[in-house]
Amino acid sequence: MIRRARPTIFGTVYKYLDFFIRPDFGLGTTALYDAYIQLNYIPWLQIRAGKFKSPIGLERLQNDDNTDFVERGLPTLLVPYRDIGFQVGANLFEDRLSYQVGVFDGVPDLSIGTDTAVSDHRDYAGRLFLTPFAPSKNLLEGLGVGFAASGGNTDGEALPVYRTFGQETFFTFAAGVTAAGHRTRLAPQAYYYVGPFGLVSEYGLNEEGFQKSNIRRNIAIRAYQVEASYILTGEKKGFGAVAPKRNFDPLHRGNNGGGWGAVELAVRLGDWEAESGVYNYGLASDATSPRHLHEWDGGVNWYLNRLVRISGDYANTAFGGGAAASAGGNKLPEKVFILRFQLNFGQL
Repeated sequence: MIRRARPTIFGTVYKYLDFFIRPDFGLGTTALYDAYIQLNYIPWLQIRAGKFKSPIGLERLQNDDNTDFVERGLPTLLVPYRDIGFQVGANLFEDRLSYQVGVFDGVPDLSIGTDTAVSDHRDYAGRLFLTPFAPSKNLLEGLGVGFAASGGNTDGEALPVYRTFGQETFFTFAAGVTAAGHRTRLAPQAYYYVGPFGLVSEYGLNEEGFQKSNIRRNIAIRAYQVEASYILTGEKKGFGAVAPKRNFDPLHRGNNGGGWGAVELAVRLGDWEAESGVYNYGLASDATSPRHLHEWDGGVNWYLNRLVRISGDYANTAFGGGAAASAGGNKLPEKVFILRFQLNFGQL
């Protein structure tokens, strides 16, 4: 399948005003993922308006082509794809500190939203991320820690839908359930990169109000992931793109000739859980929607050059709940292998 096909138009107008437009034609649909302008006149106060990623999840903010795995981890299920709004932010103190604060329409988890707000309520989001030892040349240069949060009213929003690594829907709410009340998202996050090694950790908490008939309750959903990677060919690992020391050209190897590109191994553990009240109050059925997931993944990334990457991932997901008692009570595990071929002209 064509998972993503995103031609991108971006540039700068009269020195200070950036623009960015990115539609997506993948999966047989057409959607506008990004469309925003950003004023960079004041270095410590960049102003952005339009449709873009809200500043919450760490892996969500990473470019699609730079993630260690073909699909993002479980904490990313608890943040939106995109939202429409206004944001101010900047990178300060030689990129040792970055901040973003914004107001958005508010959309469900894993949603890109619509062009029209569903109500007059808004989501407010903020993120602070520190890389205190950059750009010093020491073992702690690649350490980054941060915290993000958002809050707002969900009245009138669609219900969130959650998918596995293999992009199968595993959790749906019961008939008659609506989003109602307040939603709070919390996302502590960190990474550490040293030489060819990378470590990423992220936690997500989403507490949201739901209603069915005269029952109205807040339900908390939590997720975490720990992810490690290592580039066997010795290139430096970071939050951005991997640049091979020698591009793929094995027939012309030499002191300044080609090689095999860069090869990377990655592993990841993750967990997702909804609190038991989602069943106790009839908001979901334990015979069809698991309350708990545990996932482990292994992957290989082959960077032929800065633009071309081939990735192979294996993911094993075990479920707690999601099947009738006569079938053992637990949804059958998902075991999936995904191979991705990626071409990204954005690295030019």
